Amino acid sequence: CVKEVGATAITITHDMAKLFATNGLANIMASPGREGRGPVKTSCKDGAGTTTCRASQTGCKVGPPKTCLGAWLCLP
Repeated sequence: CVKEVGATAITITHDMAKLFATNGLANIMASPGREGRGPVKTSCKDGAGTTTCRASQTGCKVGPPKTCLGAWLCLP
């Protein structure tokens, strides 16, 4: 297992940044064939006009790598 796999997103709203960070994390896990273990930890920081969120989780190898197209779509 990898102790901490993370993804970061910067958008205009807090909710969008959190959504993008958690979805990015899921695809970063899937690409090398990992699966998340335990809770997803998120932290967000508001800036001047944008919000930056980081999502992280422990990831363990469970299968073969998947093909991912960007941060939103991984093929089965």
